[in-house]
Amino acid sequence: LMLSAHTVSKLTEEHGGKWLQCALDEIDAAWETLAAIGKDLQRFAKTSRLALGDISPALHRFGGAGVPIPGLDENVMGGFTRLRNFASAIHVLPTKTKPKRLTMNGADGREYKYLLKGREDLRLDARIMQCLRAMKPL
Repeated sequence: LMLSAHTVSKLTEEHGGKWLQCALDEIDAAWETLAAIGKDLQRFAKTSRLALGDISPALHRFGGAGVPIPGLDENVMGGFTRLRNFASAIHVLPTKTKPKRLTMNGADGREYKYLLKGREDLRLDARIMQCLRAMKPL
């Protein structure tokens, strides 16, 4: 807000400088609010666990429906391992890009962990996985 010199002098004459103190008080209150928001954001940035219900209520409520767990081949019995539900928390890994680890619980009682990465080129990861698969029989 820009005030002309005439407006400032008129406000000073009418209110005797109280308007300046009111403006400073409002600025202080705004800074306190911004500081509180900043503290909340810093606390959130350091969080290593996120509640799945806060991020995706639909996944939190998910109850099976016979969906095969992605990335798994058919098991020995000739079928796919089915998804029972998702773990109640997502773990945030403490690295620069903060990838998330999501755990799926299978109908066979095992946990299947998946790494969720955002804004990254996954081609390098795919090449590393191919190399590890090729070296596995050795």
